Amino acid sequence: MVRVAVAASLWSACVAETHTTNANPEDFIVDVFGQHSGFLWGAGTAAAQVEGAWNVSDKQPSIWDDFCHNISHRDTTAASTDCSGNSTEVADDFYHKFREDVDMVAQHGMNAMRVSISWSRVMPLKNGVHVPSASGIGFYNDLFDYMLTKKVTPLVTLFHWDLPNDLSWLEAEVVDEFVAFANLSFASFPQIKHWATLNEPNTFCMQGYNTGHMAPGHVSKKNHLLCGHHALQSHALAVKLFREQYQQADSEIGITLDFKWPYPRSDSIEDHIAAHNHIQFGLAYWADPIFFGDYPQDVKDYYGNVLPTFTDVEKAMLKGTADFLGVNSYGGEIARWDPRSYAEKKDGDDMGENLWATSPCRSEALRAELVDPDWECNAESARSNGKWFWAKPDAMNKLLVHLHQTYKPHKIYITEFGTDVLNETKVDLQSAIHDRYRQQYYQSYIVEIAKAAIDSGVPVAGIIAWSLLDNLEWAGGYNHRFGITYVDYETQTRYPKESFTWFSKLIFRMASANKPSHALVV
Repeated sequence: MVRVAVAASLWSACVAETHTTNANPEDFIVDVFGQHSGFLWGAGTAAAQVEGAWNVSDKQPSIWDDFCHNISHRDTTAASTDCSGNSTEVADDFYHKFREDVDMVAQHGMNAMRVSISWSRVMPLKNGVHVPSASGIGFYNDLFDYMLTKKVTPLVTLFHWDLPNDLSWLEAEVVDEFVAFANLSFASFPQIKHWATLNEPNTFCMQGYNTGHMAPGHVSKKNHLLCGHHALQSHALAVKLFREQYQQADSEIGITLDFKWPYPRSDSIEDHIAAHNHIQFGLAYWADPIFFGDYPQDVKDYYGNVLPTFTDVEKAMLKGTADFLGVNSYGGEIARWDPRSYAEKKDGDDMGENLWATSPCRSEALRAELVDPDWECNAESARSNGKWFWAKPDAMNKLLVHLHQTYKPHKIYITEFGTDVLNETKVDLQSAIHDRYRQQYYQSYIVEIAKAAIDSGVPVAGIIAWSLLDNLEWAGGYNHRFGITYVDYETQTRYPKESFTWFSKLIFRMASANKPSHALVV
């Protein structure tokens, strides 16, 4: 397989020059990433968030179609199951407007676009059995072929949360069903060279099967572990299938994990342990099986016999199941010690993101300790929708260096990072388009990504912004606009924001940079 890797010594050779001569952040980005053939610049989407056409042809509803229509699943135990009164029926109408959106990507100089396949669109339930859908497969072939004609590389995720509504991540049968879906996708779309099995299993398991904030709205303090176990089994078997039957010299398969780097609240031993635990439970829980073959010992010790176990065969199959690692990260968190044991927790207590860490934007006391709270907490998601967001560029750097040093992935794609802007849904179109804060966010984060690459040899092979379009932000509905493109949901008219223009100018600068490549080696 041809892999893009970073030659750490070559990165290091130009550290002094770039750090001392490029006071301008964009000059630094261009010096690090300019003129590297094969590097991917793009923006992301997900089927359930953009496609609409929720019941076109023979498409089966997904758990998110139901969740947004307040229809309970057999796993639903939460008191309320809806996404802020919004629905998946139209979304961005990407199903009908994908050519316009791909054109926009290409015209702005991006050479990649992250998309996902709707499982229930290509393999709906018919008479109790999931069967291939000619119309669903045809739609994605049209999309992928059009992307390739425009020289936009598809980065395709098999599962981006929209599970067919007859299935459950709590049941073992979902594993075989996922492998059948993966097999159909690999066979139907041979033009795809970059596959990810799952997007953010930490989020869809924790918020779907622990807190119940997301579809299917299941509240438990232990069933997220069953979800996670089945998700990892599904990933391993899909990768095995791909490598044995479908992988070519220029194709790859991996997984996308999300994480927000924790900073100890204080210098106390307890808060440092809390930060360590946050890494173990929120990141290593997923990455250790994928790279080493089993769950981390800290997780085993905390959950005891509640945690499912892998067989020796499964451990061997899991180990090394990532040609690349996709990284989703929006910021950081503050770690604070929580002395409660598993037995002291109750159903619905957050066993994931807030087990030992939280956004400082949630608390006036924590917010007051920030260097620049007005900027760091200026996202809409830092003020509402759970206040989960904290803009912390350094957190991206720390996460990438940790992943590189701990797991040594062959290649890393930054598959999601981005921000919504405070009050963006309340202002007029022209004000929303002038998204200076979003530009500052992207610039500062890409600088930190570049520092991780050049200082520590992190093998960054692509940077994908979230998101291409304003869209359905899951349980936040249409009340949060993360897009670099403004979408008028009534007319479905697209308006590129200034952040998109900024990206475009940066990418075109890199494309025209007349200097030798000193970082990426193919």
